[in-house]
Amino acid sequence: MAFDRKDDDLWVEDVAVRAIVEQVGTPFFVYSASVLRERVRAVRGAFDPLGARVRYAVKANPNLAVLRLLLAEGCGMDVVSEGELRRALLSGCPGSSICFAGVSKSERELRLALGAGRQGEPVGMINVESEGELRLLDRVAAVAGVVADALVRVNPEVDAQTHQYTTTGLADSKFGVEAARAISIFEDAARFSRVRLLGLHAHIGSPIREPDRYAAAACRLAGVANEIRRRGGAVTVLNCGGGFAHASPACAAEPVSAYAAALREALSDEIARGTRLLIEPGRVIAAGAGLLVVGVTHVKHTKHRSFALCDAGMNAFARPALYQAAHRVEAVKNREGAAHPIDIAGPLCESSDFLARERCLPPVRAGDSIAVFDAGAYGMSMASNYNEHPKPAEVLVDGDRWAVVRARQTYDDLVRHDQVPDWLS
Repeated sequence: MAFDRKDDDLWVEDVAVRAIVEQVGTPFFVYSASVLRERVRAVRGAFDPLGARVRYAVKANPNLAVLRLLLAEGCGMDVVSEGELRRALLSGCPGSSICFAGVSKSERELRLALGAGRQGEPVGMINVESEGELRLLDRVAAVAGVVADALVRVNPEVDAQTHQYTTTGLADSKFGVEAARAISIFEDAARFSRVRLLGLHAHIGSPIREPDRYAAAACRLAGVANEIRRRGGAVTVLNCGGGFAHASPACAAEPVSAYAAALREALSDEIARGTRLLIEPGRVIAAGAGLLVVGVTHVKHTKHRSFALCDAGMNAFARPALYQAAHRVEAVKNREGAAHPIDIAGPLCESSDFLARERCLPPVRAGDSIAVFDAGAYGMSMASNYNEHPKPAEVLVDGDRWAVVRARQTYDDLVRHDQVPDWLS
């Protein structure tokens, strides 16, 4: 096991977490290279038989070391901003293996996307989310002297049955266009001389716990594709999104093979036709590969509750506060004694600043360290400097080797770009 206990100490692969605490200090994220490899191989093993190409969702965890590792495992990249695109390229990912999504792409971002790859080639695919964006892409491509390959994102109006903030495929969502509009865009495709519309894209949210929800969205996508073909258009690519749930003690989920089986059934005709399939997994690869390790500053007991007050909270890991996500927590070093309920809270001036509530842990003391599990996705990528706390360090473990792959921010970093005008000097 990548995360295990030896003599009451928590280990990541062959490295004791306490050893990292002693050298790096808290807070920090630590990622297991073996879990990252295991998860991406499971995804590829499930979806390769369908001919589906994997485009890792960089937003889940954009650390360059993580991206380099996943690239070596055969992943392309799915990006949603200029910053993510630059990280994907810095990792060594060829432009041709990058899908550029995102609901509000700027002219600057599209210019970069159309000349960003090796030897200046455009990214492999741009997922267009509105007619206005399509017109802008056509103009930018004309100036760049290239033809942009693009997909139209369709809102399939399928409920992912997840948190309202991570549901992206309903009728009132800001993402994509309705099916009828997508069909009309393809009918007018000749107006866009510098954009080659190759197919359709859909993504309904995350985490999708029921494969039939994923299959329903794919069926809608295939239905739109067939109507476009009936009207004389061509659809050769379907990007079915990602969002597969990561199974954990706090979240029951099917294995990725169940999502692949559901997709195979939903798109059997498209697969037989030779339609090229893309998927965009993120959380299911990265989540279980990471821990957030925080230090206990104070332990406080009140009439109603006990609190372990830590040196990081929702500033480092927003999911419990933002999505009411439940994550397993453990002491890095278990003390002797009976377990009691305790809240794991952060240092911020916010009542929502909790990492976990009422978790039964052995006795906790100031100076201890606590690990939050399944924190490899949407941790550092959503971290903030709220209350002027520096962002945590990041560490990668590979067998008995480990390295800091992103240094902790310093307080000088927090004010490095502040400027005071002369009239206030």
